[in-house]
Amino acid sequence: MDDLVIFADDLQACEQDLLRSIAWCESVGLRVSPGKTVHACSALAIVGIFYNLSNKTSSLPAGYLDRVDTLLDIIVSRGHRASRIDMASVVGSLVFANHAFPGSLSYLHPLFSFSERFSGPWRLRVPAGPFVLAARRIVSLFRSFPPCILQTGGEMQSIFCDAVPDQLGVVMDNLSVAQPVPLTHVFIAEAQAVDLGLSLSTASAVTVYTDNQPLQRALTKGHSTQPRVNTLIQRIVQQRLAGRVITVNWIPTTANPADEPSRASPAAEHPGVLFLPFACRL
Repeated sequence: MDDLVIFADDLQACEQDLLRSIAWCESVGLRVSPGKTVHACSALAIVGIFYNLSNKTSSLPAGYLDRVDTLLDIIVSRGHRASRIDMASVVGSLVFANHAFPGSLSYLHPLFSFSERFSGPWRLRVPAGPFVLAARRIVSLFRSFPPCILQTGGEMQSIFCDAVPDQLGVVMDNLSVAQPVPLTHVFIAEAQAVDLGLSLSTASAVTVYTDNQPLQRALTKGHSTQPRVNTLIQRIVQQRLAGRVITVNWIPTTANPADEPSRASPAAEHPGVLFLPFACRL
């Protein structure tokens, strides 16, 4: 065991839980050094991410993005030339922001694409003007982000989503919805179904269920190699920054109630299914 972090609803309860934990550790022969014990507080930095436990938000620590700007300034001073090591340092620093702003990894797609073009020696410097420009834009964007609500806790509304290549299906509470879309790959159609479900719900905390495992993994990770799915992830980021809790889980197709409206036909009788107008969502 290395670090032990205790969360509670208020400072007094947190301190009491801490003292009980220390007593238990010492009862089994694990001495907790008083000099390394941080007592109850309403703000905490864990692995470089700042958590405000009163407001239940996460953000980057002050000055973090300044260090990324410094890395970019060094590249500019070298005539806008960067090695793969230089680019990896910038990208790695920005990837870390995904812990503070879940889903922000999707904004880094242009940097990933640029870096992947090069396969030569790691220290060889190449022209990197477009890389610097894209990174500056991302840094500026991240600076504008408010603290993000923690993506846990509370009563969650369940939104079930499914799709076939030309129709979306969503079920939540007593609502069952179908929406025709332009014929596309089922992966993109499934992403559009999630977008539809989120747009139909007004709940401040939701759990989205999809039976598409690659989509669930992309939404959870915060990035996809498919640009249209990244558009969905970025919409989710903006909703999270506005105070919405959005989690995404996988569900087997046989247990997904949205399978029915995704395959329903307006020409046939499907009691309870609401058909929305044709649209392209992503």
